[in-house]
Amino acid sequence: MVVVISIGMVLVEFPVLLGVIWIDDFKNKVPWGFCLFQGVAIQYGAFLQMSGGLCFAYQTYRLLVLNRQGITETLKKVYIALVILYPLIPTAILIYIAMKYDAIKPLTLNWLFGYSGSNFILSFVGVYYSGRAAVAVFRHLDRFKTSISSSRSHIQSAQTSESGQEELTISIDLEENTHSVVTSNTVQTSDLTKQIKVYNLTKAAAIRMVLFSCSFAFINFFASIQTVLIVIKGGKTIEKGLSGHDWVGALQGSIIFLIFGIPQNVRKFFLREARF
Repeated sequence: MVVVISIGMVLVEFPVLLGVIWIDDFKNKVPWGFCLFQGVAIQYGAFLQMSGGLCFAYQTYRLLVLNRQGITETLKKVYIALVILYPLIPTAILIYIAMKYDAIKPLTLNWLFGYSGSNFILSFVGVYYSGRAAVAVFRHLDRFKTSISSSRSHIQSAQTSESGQEELTISIDLEENTHSVVTSNTVQTSDLTKQIKVYNLTKAAAIRMVLFSCSFAFINFFASIQTVLIVIKGGKTIEKGLSGHDWVGALQGSIIFLIFGIPQNVRKFFLREARF
């Protein structure tokens, strides 16, 4: 689903970056066909990100809360249908309305509640609820860590049984996300390994959730600066040059990569270097 979200982000950013071709006089020189392409692509990309984010959130909930590993064929079909149909239906409605009322044209938004004033205000709501969710997740992690420690102590104290099972010795380092199992002849070891895996996944998901919400609030704040300045100046705008909106459109994809791409890539890089 991260791939779907990234594709949606590309569809949002690509038309924005193409607009740089007419940056000297966007309002008067840009062709109508490009305006139509830009409007449709940005709307479709935004809805595609929503569908991917919804599927990603639900799958994370199944993994971390319901403790269900993998994905069923039925659920996979639901995800595919949602990713395909959800962006198409509202985009088709928007295209119909835009064509009927000739709403697609070069436009300068001069109001605080246009782009990106409303986004900036609403993003704080998302940060608030993401913060509360992160606090709840980390409290859950504390209880989960205590449970894992108890399981570890129980396994380490196990002695050789009448059936001739060997004593288990397990070394766990939760902070470095590593664990090693010296000998394992019981189901308890497998359960403990699964618990550690869920703990690490939950911790990584909580950290990335907070980083993503805070980063999204920051880029919306950055985008709203020009909108607020326009309101202060009584609606006067500068038609030439790159605006804060343009920079935000170009940087959103980088934010997603920094949060979802770099941690795993850096880990793989250091593991590869350690082998040599």
